[in-house]
Amino acid sequence: MKKFNPEDLRNLTKRLFLALGFSDEEAEIGSDHLIENNLMGIHSHGIIRILQYALEVKEQKRLKLNVIPKILRQEKGVALMDAGFCLGPVAGIKASETAIKLAKKYGIGSVTVKNCHHTGRVGAYTSLAAKNNMIGLACFNCANKNIMRVAPFGGREGRITTNPISFACPRNREFPFLVDMATSTVAEGKVRVAKNRKEKIPNDWIIDKFGKSSNNPEDLYNGGALLPLGGYKQGHKGFALGLIVEILAGALSGNKVAQKNIEQDGGGFFILVLDINKYLSLDEFKNEIEKLFLHIKDTPKLPGFEEIFIPGEIEYYTKIKNLREGIFLEDKTWSEIIELSKNLKIDVKDVVIHSEA
Repeated sequence: MKKFNPEDLRNLTKRLFLALGFSDEEAEIGSDHLIENNLMGIHSHGIIRILQYALEVKEQKRLKLNVIPKILRQEKGVALMDAGFCLGPVAGIKASETAIKLAKKYGIGSVTVKNCHHTGRVGAYTSLAAKNNMIGLACFNCANKNIMRVAPFGGREGRITTNPISFACPRNREFPFLVDMATSTVAEGKVRVAKNRKEKIPNDWIIDKFGKSSNNPEDLYNGGALLPLGGYKQGHKGFALGLIVEILAGALSGNKVAQKNIEQDGGGFFILVLDINKYLSLDEFKNEIEKLFLHIKDTPKLPGFEEIFIPGEIEYYTKIKNLREGIFLEDKTWSEIIELSKNLKIDVKDVVIHSEA
């Protein structure tokens, strides 16, 4: 494991995006998104993803360069966009900004997006709504048999993707209330990070190709599957949430839902934004939810628990810590980034100047 200055990683990531052929705006958005994820401790959606994006740029199917998302249809507070396989965070921000603009006018703004590349951390887009003192709900699906790694409840083969969902709203704090989660037991990227770190994983994350629980991350990529949120006994709940995402992000966007032998290159994205001020005053709303959170945090603790965290707090505190102490990357990921940099004629030593590496 090596420790890195966040700005070094941000600058390197931007250089990599530019060398791959992305515009300056795309590179700025992409690098900000990935490193923000590392800062928040969500390494599964951090700089490790630049390796995936580099491969996809070569294919020019799921990811295309210098594409601007287009609004195909708009009626009052509803819009449908075609991302055209542009860089995922670019589409996510465009859709979010459009939904926010519609919500300011109509009270409710809803945008669906088709032909969408991997949007990354879905919570980034609901957080944008919260930053504008609005409520955001968003989700993402991808109907491609090659990455359908989540088994339905009671099944032993993958049939849908991890189908992340997020909700955010503003608080009387420096950060929002933020729920951001896969509808599987865990995001696939976390298994990938464990594989790179040569670490074992909890027994209730995945099953192997025979349907047996496994703590070996390699088994996921050898015919295994992720379990739906809730695992063996309560997985029907996560499975149901995953299907809701398929309907909102896949069907409603016209992008396609998971089905037999489908190889859809792009995913579907859905975001709903509510303007709080159209319902009641923002201060009244914030003060009321803070009463809820105070009531929750005042709960007597179970043994082993020092504090009850409200969703969004851990990520905020992790970001503050990583800004101060730096970001840790596993050796395998860093060696792969060095190799990619060499292939793109980037001397890492010229960019990573304030880090241990």
